[in-house]
Amino acid sequence: EYQRALNLLDEMRRCGLVPNEITYSSVINACAKGGEYQRALNLLEVMQRCGLVPNEITYNSVINACAKGGESQRALNLLDEMRSRGLVPDKITYSSVINACATGGKWQCALNLLEEMQRCGLVPDAITYNSVINACAKGGESQRALNLLDEMRSRGLVPDEITYCSVINAAFKCGEWPRALDLFD
Repeated sequence: EYQRALNLLDEMRRCGLVPNEITYSSVINACAKGGEYQRALNLLEVMQRCGLVPNEITYNSVINACAKGGESQRALNLLDEMRSRGLVPDKITYSSVINACATGGKWQCALNLLEEMQRCGLVPDAITYNSVINACAKGGESQRALNLLDEMRSRGLVPDEITYCSVINAAFKCGEWPRALDLFD
């Protein structure tokens, strides 16, 4: 539906209506859901050139689009930009940037963001843990992935299929076949 959202934005302008922050955030979110990170980035730029100030929701949508597009460094840059504007990252922000790092194979960065998130008093959910575990699995950090599984459980979070697949993958990559089979069972 991102194309429809873009068409509506163009139609608004043709009718003489001026899009506001909410309008741009909605269209950026549609682009993010459609995996159109470059369009989301372009809309953020257009929005700022028009004098509109992006909020946390806007940044979360653009970061999410970058995560889906495998643009981990851009997601990290947007997190820094967000902070420099005095905006406070929330759980969604951190989870999206962590997901981008996982997609980009930046396991250490994902771990650092998880720790930073917790220092800020934000409580990661199972999806956040899954992203960090996935990043560690991709990086061949099986012990860290297993430790995160234990941490997740100790916090009362229930691992799901995604969690187990990532941890099993990490164990296989490091040649820990018995451990992987135990997890599978």
